[in-house]
Amino acid sequence: MQENLSIARPYAKALFESAVEERCLTDWDSRLQSLRVIMHDPQIQKLLANPFLDAEFWVGLLSQALKEPASDAFTRFIEVLHRYRRLATIPAIQQLFHEYVLEKEGRVAITIRSAQSLSTEQQVALKAALEKQLKCGLELTYETNPLLMAGIQLVRGNHILDGSLLKRLEQISDYLKV
Repeated sequence: MQENLSIARPYAKALFESAVEERCLTDWDSRLQSLRVIMHDPQIQKLLANPFLDAEFWVGLLSQALKEPASDAFTRFIEVLHRYRRLATIPAIQQLFHEYVLEKEGRVAITIRSAQSLSTEQQVALKAALEKQLKCGLELTYETNPLLMAGIQLVRGNHILDGSLLKRLEQISDYLKV
């Protein structure tokens, strides 16, 4: 995924700057979120492997899947991604674009991973503590990963703050190998 983020960054930045200029950030943000879901479809994944499908095919398919007519900007976006064989990076482009939107709004997206589901009270308390510490609005998503055993991980972009038991045991293991 890191490689996809590096490849996607200039596309996301250019699209973001264009959307700011045209005052359509919300439209593009929701369109890209829908495209991200579409691109994860197994049938779409198979089609991505077909080098004989042209940009016109992809514009038609994706606008039909989005249930909206293809605008000039959307057509150009898909054509550029197709020309440089970057259609598979749409999920990474969406992630970065959304981060740019949040940054412009003075907010931050953070994923919180825990070994068990957090209760509503825990989520509210954690959000309040993080907002107080970071002094900005947050968009939080929650994931569970039983491998963590206990504790949480905070993930923002490529950065992970790991306070899980799994991480502590790995550190102890590394220390004892020395």
